[in-house]
Amino acid sequence: MKIAVLFAAAMLSVFAAGSQSGNERLQQAADFYQKEDYARAVSIYEDLLKAGYASAGLHYNLGNAYFKTGDLGKAVLHYEKGLKLAPGDEDLRFNLKIAQGRQTDQIDALPPFFLLQWWMRLRNLMPANAWSLTGILMLWGCGAGLTVWQFGRSRTWRKRGFAAAFTLAPLALLFFALAFSRQSFEQHTHQAIVTVDKTELRIAPDPESKELRPLHAGAKSWLEDRIGDWYKVKLSNGEVGWLPVGVVEEI
Repeated sequence: MKIAVLFAAAMLSVFAAGSQSGNERLQQAADFYQKEDYARAVSIYEDLLKAGYASAGLHYNLGNAYFKTGDLGKAVLHYEKGLKLAPGDEDLRFNLKIAQGRQTDQIDALPPFFLLQWWMRLRNLMPANAWSLTGILMLWGCGAGLTVWQFGRSRTWRKRGFAAAFTLAPLALLFFALAFSRQSFEQHTHQAIVTVDKTELRIAPDPESKELRPLHAGAKSWLEDRIGDWYKVKLSNGEVGWLPVGVVEEI
């Protein structure tokens, strides 16, 4: 478990735009963490989130603090929240894997089609805006190549311009497709983590309905519907059931 409190660049940029008190509170939380007063560190990090200071680094530190208090569900939740903001962060991925290894529920996920799995891994390397920016850069490069192809002074340069445009155009389309896929995933995929020690997945939105299986802190599900105080959820193994709203938190 990586226990160091990281002052990630993304985190610092958030506080740079805020008040000095935000930086001071962040330092206080780091000091409490180093002194192993994890509960007080959690309290400060949560206050910062409520005040609008959200970043992958803040979720990373909060996840670490929750892990140290033994709150596995909240630790997994904040590692996942951090990865939603910074999909390629290796520290978040590493600590999430450690936390998941401590979970009671080891649910085998249904393996996706290998091409879909490849696409999902590629899509999750960067946020949607990063893919869009990369696509725009490729598009500009394509335009420059076409300009050289049309107005180059020599045959050699015109060939190079055409080759560059021919290469960069499909790359731009690929990156825009990845941006659209990532944005669609972020907006329309609602995942949640069980944050209580134990709950029951039930066959219907009724506490008296048949129990399908127990679920424990850190278990991940996909939110598909809501009726009153119940969520219809799907587990990674394809199993569908109902959970009380209060036992999960959305990523």
